[in-house]
Amino acid sequence: MKPAPKTAKDLKTEAASLKVQRLNKNTKPRRELIRIIKSSKEINRQIGHATILLFGPSGSGKSSTINHVFNQNHNFATTSDEYSATRNITEYNITNDYPIYDVKDVSLGVIDSPGLSDTAGLQQDACNLVAIKHFFRENVFPNLIFVVVNAGDARFDGTNSHLSNSLKCLQKLELVDKKNPNVVGVITHTGGFGQKKERWILKFKEKRERLKELIQEQLKVMAQVVALENKPVNHELEIDGDYSILPDEKTKQPRNLYMACSKLLNENGDKFGLLAINSAFTGSTQTPEIGCVLIPKDANKEKLGREENKFMKFCQQA
Repeated sequence: MKPAPKTAKDLKTEAASLKVQRLNKNTKPRRELIRIIKSSKEINRQIGHATILLFGPSGSGKSSTINHVFNQNHNFATTSDEYSATRNITEYNITNDYPIYDVKDVSLGVIDSPGLSDTAGLQQDACNLVAIKHFFRENVFPNLIFVVVNAGDARFDGTNSHLSNSLKCLQKLELVDKKNPNVVGVITHTGGFGQKKERWILKFKEKRERLKELIQEQLKVMAQVVALENKPVNHELEIDGDYSILPDEKTKQPRNLYMACSKLLNENGDKFGLLAINSAFTGSTQTPEIGCVLIPKDANKEKLGREENKFMKFCQQA
């Protein structure tokens, strides 16, 4: 097995080489892999590497969602319930081999970003936004964007709420694909709705519909919204193998998040993205590796540049 091609040149070279070779049991797996990668390239996704960007207000639970999805009980990503613990843009990579396609190290990068409405102020928000924009190549969309919000956040509602303003900033980054929508809403801390089934269902439905409305208003796309409780033991959720069951007594998490992702990727024809997310949702205990890390400017110590000032102005008007 060998790695997947990661550049347009490598993809073109291998595709041309396979084209002149006779189709047999040795060449068929890689031919299928090239077809899978091309399906994602055609909708402007990165070649040979899938990405999920976690985006949302400070304290929404982005880092704890990473720990939950990757099954990292020792808190691989730094978390805090009270403030934005994430200061850098950090990519956590998990890889898997697929002998069926004669490929090794198929990678998914889950990108943890600093929260907006940051405790450090609007200037730092602007620095964080510029860094997120620089993280992605021009004209390439993340395979998925998780818009993460805390169910108990009082900043949830209102046209000019912190959440609404965060979504406006996400729109400004031009990472949302309107033609092939790549957004999934994630409502965390849903254990706070209580353990009573009927109350939990009602509360989640209210938050889910509101988040759907805000995403449609600000990002101009439809999105599926799922519930997560990243501390299932604290809320005494029933455990079923690799999953825990939410108080509605039927939703298994994080399987619900995987199902939302796979549905969206299938609808987009993003076959490589779908292949890669299987690496993250297998319940593996493998520790993810840190990939690319981008450090935003420190607004308290560094002078803001042209881009930061542009985003600063936008944040003030949002």
